[in-house]
Amino acid sequence: MKKCKKLFVSILIICLSFILLNGFSINIQASDYITYDLDDPPPVTGSLLSSHKVASETQFWRHSGGEWSYTPILGEGTKRISNDKMNQILQAQTSNEDFVISANLPGAVVNYLNSGKDNLKVKIRETNNNRYVYSGAKDRFQYRIDIASRKIYLKFQPQFNVERGKDFWAGSIHEGVVPSLPVVQEGYGNAMFAVYTRNPRASIGELEYGLDDPRKLQNPNEIRLSGSDGLLKDDKTYIFSNGVEFQGRDYQIGDGAFKSGGAMV
Repeated sequence: MKKCKKLFVSILIICLSFILLNGFSINIQASDYITYDLDDPPPVTGSLLSSHKVASETQFWRHSGGEWSYTPILGEGTKRISNDKMNQILQAQTSNEDFVISANLPGAVVNYLNSGKDNLKVKIRETNNNRYVYSGAKDRFQYRIDIASRKIYLKFQPQFNVERGKDFWAGSIHEGVVPSLPVVQEGYGNAMFAVYTRNPRASIGELEYGLDDPRKLQNPNEIRLSGSDGLLKDDKTYIFSNGVEFQGRDYQIGDGAFKSGGAMV
């Protein structure tokens, strides 16, 4: 099994507001999930204690053999799915399974809970009214507060905002030659590629596609096919996702990344 080569990312951003309620107490237990309908949230009034944004990524890697893999953020390890199954997910814009993410409670909330009080309620919304939770499951969105770990957990079905039928390689010299790659709607995610040294072959980091920085991959035609590998431009300075610059002449996209696409020199 070749190491994963291409990355498709969906981002979830949720805004949490922690409200103090006068004369009202809720029972907060680590084992209890509370259902929260994002389309019809319960009315909450009171004084604002703290507000916090939670951002997380759901990563789907495409392997050289054509299959995909992903890890539910707090799931039970990596799951592998076929290319056909991935296409079904992209068409439906959801995986129809729950994902769980967590975030540390804001300091003001921790201090309040440490004081022995629990007259607290949470207001939740999707940031900027964007769609990060699958619309068919918004009424089943859930959260729980774990006092012991000082965390809040969110359980939901993510909405995958991809442009249906649009191929990352469309219009490039590689269109129809290498396997298609979905395009995420702007603001919801991006495409990234695993970068390897050319000789010897070793995984070294990730390169993001983006037009906001000339050191990113800005055009699919920058990748030169050589057998089943994709060589980066020799004369360009790129930047890894961790901010470290590197010279394209020493690196390539993956190791056998385009094998299943029948890429030829």
